[in-house]
Amino acid sequence: MVSDGSMCRQSDSRGTLIDAAWAELCELARREVASTGAGTEGHQASSLLDEAMVQLLRQHGEIRNLSQLRGLTTLFLRRIIADRRRRARLH
Repeated sequence: MVSDGSMCRQSDSRGTLIDAAWAELCELARREVASTGAGTEGHQASSLLDEAMVQLLRQHGEIRNLSQLRGLTTLFLRRIIADRRRRARLH
């Protein structure tokens, strides 16, 4: 979804940064899933990362550097995991 640049057309610089860091972002998602125990709930790092990237690109204008991209990605991954857990408890 994002790795092919389809969600990144509105800003080439964001897309270029994400594409350049995609492997690192995948590893970040895998580590986040492992550290939160989300893998035991059926969350897959790839689907969480795709969702995080869609939300990030919708909500943030300029991403200046890799450190900011890492931080925002981690923030969105944690929010998504927490939201999914909250919804699961309600059902």
